[in-house]
Amino acid sequence: MNGFEKLTDEMRMEMLLDARDEGRREAFRQARRRSESCDLDDYIRFLSEAMEWVEPEPTPRKTSDFRL
Repeated sequence: MNGFEKLTDEMRMEMLLDARDEGRREAFRQARRRSESCDLDDYIRFLSEAMEWVEPEPTPRKTSDFRL
């Protein structure tokens, strides 16, 4: 396992709808191009601005393997 949860059917459908929508597709492309051309300060600014849309949800992690 890679640590990521499997996508739900609803998430898959949303991604497919985004890919089929011309406007959303272009928005994703522009975001990718912009992310590839920005420097570290721009990236940190982008993350700071995007935090208002993110709802932090802590991930419970339990381990019994405490080796370093």
